[in-house]
Amino acid sequence: YGPGDFFGEMALFEGFPRSATVRAVEDSECLAMTRWDFTAELKNRPEIALGMLPVLVRRLREADQRLAD
Repeated sequence: YGPGDFFGEMALFEGFPRSATVRAVEDSECLAMTRWDFTAELKNRPEIALGMLPVLVRRLREADQRLAD
């Protein structure tokens, strides 16, 4: 992960508890959002969702590949 990357999106989209744990290896600045705030922000700024889609597709493709190996 690096500047501009995101994690925890599954809980925001699905409303279920998180499915992963992330640990910073250096000082980091993170933004925490509730599902409610995230949904409101997507409604106001749909370009956020459009920017997330390629990352989500890549992660899904990588997970599929790991399962196939």
